[in-house]
Amino acid sequence: MMLRRRGALGMRKARARFAMTLRGQAALGAGEARTQGAGVAELRTGPRTPHRAAQCGRGRQGFVVKRAPRTQGALVAALRARLRTTHGAAQCGPAAEVSFFSSLLRRRLAMLVVILAWTGFVLYPNPHTLAVSLSRLAQPPVDPAAVSTLAAGLPDDPVAVEAFSQGYVAYEYAWNAYGSPWYFPTVTEVVRDRVGDCQAEAILTASILQAKGLPYTFRYSFDHVWVDYPGKAATMLEDPATAFVSNEGEGWFASLPDRIPLRSIVQERIKFHWYPMPLDRKLALLVGLLLTLIWGERLLPPLRRPSPARVPETVA
Repeated sequence: MMLRRRGALGMRKARARFAMTLRGQAALGAGEARTQGAGVAELRTGPRTPHRAAQCGRGRQGFVVKRAPRTQGALVAALRARLRTTHGAAQCGPAAEVSFFSSLLRRRLAMLVVILAWTGFVLYPNPHTLAVSLSRLAQPPVDPAAVSTLAAGLPDDPVAVEAFSQGYVAYEYAWNAYGSPWYFPTVTEVVRDRVGDCQAEAILTASILQAKGLPYTFRYSFDHVWVDYPGKAATMLEDPATAFVSNEGEGWFASLPDRIPLRSIVQERIKFHWYPMPLDRKLALLVGLLLTLIWGERLLPPLRRPSPARVPETVA
């Protein structure tokens, strides 16, 4: 009888231990499922316990699951960093600074290219005009044959020749004479039209002096073109000290000018290029510049400068 009671008691204990084992395994499985669900929820919606995360930006709050296993926390951190990189979030460190300034430089260069292209289109709808003028600037189209008749009736005096050219060519702004802000005409055009600016007068004077065998020097400053010759007195506008280009045999741009009157240069450029510009050209230029600035600052994706990484703070 005693043995039977002991056997029944042992069987009840064994059943109880087996039931407790089953309940423990079920609880363990439920706990792992809850832990994994919390990690996924943290990854999607943000964690539960607040603390200051080491991330870019100002005043952002990060969260961690305090009771998560260390290996799972490391996995969540890696996945979170992967998500930040995938969604284009700002990164921290010197590499992010270099990337930011590189993007800023590319944007500014793009805006500059658009501004220059639009300005060139407004000022010179036909770029051939500008290209021809630049080639004539490098090689002045002096043509003694085109002024042979005019040169035959003038004395062999450079002062008299220059005075004749000033009276022969009626001075007019390039906008009014040629329909562009700057144009270098040929001698044939000057003799035919008898109108132009300092380039027209200088090329006519040089052609007559060369036809008569008199020496001369072409000079360019930042706001004027003129012909110099032996014995000519310097003036405020025609001063060899302000010339940066000449054909004295030393090559173009052989030396920098001794004097650069910046204030006078700016005033002359405004007077000769901006004031005579037609109103429609002014409006087109200003509207294009404004739209370029809006495009560069508003329509392009915004640039955000990354902030230095912050050290995490532990909240008890």
